[in-house]
Amino acid sequence: MNNHVREFYGLDHKLIESPFEDIIDLTEENEFSFDVLQSKCLEFPKGYFELSQLNLKDRIEFVYSFWQKTLNFIPHVQSFFDQFFFNLDDVGIYLVKKNLSPTYDCHFIYSVNDDHTFYRGLPSISSQHLESLKNQFSETLPSDYLNFLKIHDGFSKDGDLGLIHSEDLLRERRLLQTRVQNLPYKVQFQEEDLDRDALIPFYKSFGLDVYQCFLSNWYPENEMGNTLFSLSEGYISDYNDPISRSKNLVFPTFLDWLVFYMEVVDV
Repeated sequence: MNNHVREFYGLDHKLIESPFEDIIDLTEENEFSFDVLQSKCLEFPKGYFELSQLNLKDRIEFVYSFWQKTLNFIPHVQSFFDQFFFNLDDVGIYLVKKNLSPTYDCHFIYSVNDDHTFYRGLPSISSQHLESLKNQFSETLPSDYLNFLKIHDGFSKDGDLGLIHSEDLLRERRLLQTRVQNLPYKVQFQEEDLDRDALIPFYKSFGLDVYQCFLSNWYPENEMGNTLFSLSEGYISDYNDPISRSKNLVFPTFLDWLVFYMEVVDV
């Protein structure tokens, strides 16, 4: 694992105090049975346990194969993920226990080589909750987003908050609608009041009131597109101008946004 992973989890105990009370690295510690691990973390998938038994090369190949099988890649997305998985130096599975927490959480780690960054994924959505989520949003959520939830229901870069967990999606939407309504001013979009009911936030930036939102009134490619919305600035990016879309963090598909989010930017 690269240094970003080690710093975030406090794995170098002599240098950094760990934010977790306990960490079980399943690719290093194989003495636990699946039943014991699931007793520590109820949402721990059997597939993760089996994956942890493989060597590094096979783990990366197996995970990428699963991404390819689950997501409907288009050419530029396929090209990006080809390069992304090629640049990984490790994929691992941690069970982490926060201080005072009675149970463990499961983190799936993607470590990028050259110490650029890392990504954390949570276990996939259950089929039962997936159907419930579709019903909550009247079958309107983009199919590429729903397919990604079959890989990770929660996904973040470094210490970012990342994708909002599906169980919190409806609550976050209602909270955002209320906060927009309670602003001391009206948020304007193209000289009209913003339709707050059209916003479905699926990503929230760490430490900022900045969201990426699906828009239930914008269907650029037969499914909902998404755009940046800053609550603190009362600003929503103009999704009607195709020339400035990518510059303003406006994307016609969820996968286009995901590629942008996962790009490694050299500093």
